[in-house]
Amino acid sequence: MEIDYAGLKNELVKAFDTNRVWILATSDGSRVSACSMSIVHDGVHIYFQTSRLLEKYAQIMQNSNVALCYANVSIEGVAFDVGNWEDNPEAKTLYLKHHRGSYEAYSTSPGHVVIKVVPHYAVFWKYIDGQPARDFLYLTEQKAERLFYFDQYPKA
Repeated sequence: MEIDYAGLKNELVKAFDTNRVWILATSDGSRVSACSMSIVHDGVHIYFQTSRLLEKYAQIMQNSNVALCYANVSIEGVAFDVGNWEDNPEAKTLYLKHHRGSYEAYSTSPGHVVIKVVPHYAVFWKYIDGQPARDFLYLTEQKAERLFYFDQYPKA
């Protein structure tokens, strides 16, 4: 069933506002890795810092498709190397506001880089009137839909 796109997109933004550390999954095709990342966002675009010397950076460069999750929200998107914080002053201001300790500890480290993730898809697991459901947010298509978990299977 189709649901309100703007409302679900706003729910994603609120999830970013209330959860500043998300799990990032990356893969180079042969190996998958996951780690906690301190994130900030500009609307639905996500920013985090890492190093060009780390495995996750190598994986992103080989396969820019990434996933992030926190609690009941999963996101899929494309990651890009966007330089450093000086190249992204608005994101830097947000990062300093929410992750000053991380910024101070790592922003001058060798190979420091800022990654931007542009999400194209998000899933929210929910209970609606006691029934398990998933809300799907298709950012590229600008649409949203809800699927009740048990409705997708034939009745016995």
